[in-house]
Amino acid sequence: MSKFKKPLIYGGAIILLLAVALQFKSSAATPKAYDDYVAQVTETERLRIEYEESKLKLCEAETDLATAKVKDYYNEHRELAPDESLNVLVGKTVDPCAKASEKGNFEPAGGGIPAFLEKNAHPDLKDKADLFISIGEEYNVKPEVIVAIATADSNLGINLRTEYNLGNVHNTATTSRSYDSWEEGITAIAQTLNNQYLGTHTTIGQLSAGGGGTGKLYATSEYNWNKNVLAALRDMFQDASIDESFEFRTK
Repeated sequence: MSKFKKPLIYGGAIILLLAVALQFKSSAATPKAYDDYVAQVTETERLRIEYEESKLKLCEAETDLATAKVKDYYNEHRELAPDESLNVLVGKTVDPCAKASEKGNFEPAGGGIPAFLEKNAHPDLKDKADLFISIGEEYNVKPEVIVAIATADSNLGINLRTEYNLGNVHNTATTSRSYDSWEEGITAIAQTLNNQYLGTHTTIGQLSAGGGGTGKLYATSEYNWNKNVLAALRDMFQDASIDESFEFRTK
């Protein structure tokens, strides 16, 4: 029987070496296949982002062109009637990106300031509906508008640039401003809407470039600020028809 021992041992060693070699080959192939897959997914996502950015730029260019045409028409041919709003007329000219139906930078809450704050605000502000309301009443500004602006500018205190500055008041590329309390930050928004610079404005559209406003603006954003303010107002009032002609003053 001893004559069979060596062949069995040698045969087992050969099988073991083959198994190790196959395992090594499989292990080497797996990371490469995974890396190739990751690279493919990454490239697809890059192309998708480029496509979305190009689509948005086209949307903005078309909107700017339509805005210019509408303004030129009314400058050259006739005055606006008392019940007409240039911002609304501009908004009706094109809608290539369906902006009015886009979701804002918040979670829908189903109506009202308390529910909106509870769903979206900084933890310290979730129960501060009465504060927004009282400040709005003091400055003759609809409190929902103050909440909407704070939503557009700082995600209701969650993403602050400077302390307690919910509305980015006096925050620019070269200047910044902090406040000592949430009340001061909320008040700053209402005061800004009533200052010498913006005090003559009455509609949401006049406050930003994205709303069709020109000259004196609260926000220079050409798109997102206006979109988020309108979306927040629509949710709080539960009124999908709210647009740039919405009057933000109480009197």
